[in-house]
Amino acid sequence: MESETYRWPPQNSSQPKPRKWKKTLGWIAAAVLVVACLATCWYTVDDKQQAVVTTFGKVTDITGAGVHFRLPFGIQQVKKVDVNVYQKIELGYRTDKDSALGYDISEAECKMITGDYNIVNVEFFVEYKVSNPERYLFGSYQPEQILRNLIQSQVRNVVGSTQVDAV
Repeated sequence: MESETYRWPPQNSSQPKPRKWKKTLGWIAAAVLVVACLATCWYTVDDKQQAVVTTFGKVTDITGAGVHFRLPFGIQQVKKVDVNVYQKIELGYRTDKDSALGYDISEAECKMITGDYNIVNVEFFVEYKVSNPERYLFGSYQPEQILRNLIQSQVRNVVGSTQVDAV
């Protein structure tokens, strides 16, 4: 009888080469990181806007129209402001394009008292343009509301000091 030694796996069978999936996974992760970096590095500004660039929350630049570069991953943030557009604040009414009347009456009426103690409804609007985007963004929390309150105060002052016929 012959003595045979059994070995597993047999010596004559070829071994499959180990996969290099860890190296491939590393390359894929690096590629995703590079694509994410490139995607967050560019921003565009319209011709009607200016962009305020902040680095870690501090204003570092104000850019005009075009394609610009910024540091990725939230290091630099960009806030765009319409500066070459006239914006308006309506008081006493609100225009609504969906309304059949052309304006929405749901806005609270601006009832004011005149100098001769008569009550009048005042409806008006003010157009404004942002001249300093940095001060517009960071000068106060609600610049439109502050402007609305200032306008109402001044109009009440003028209406309160004039007769009803002049109003």
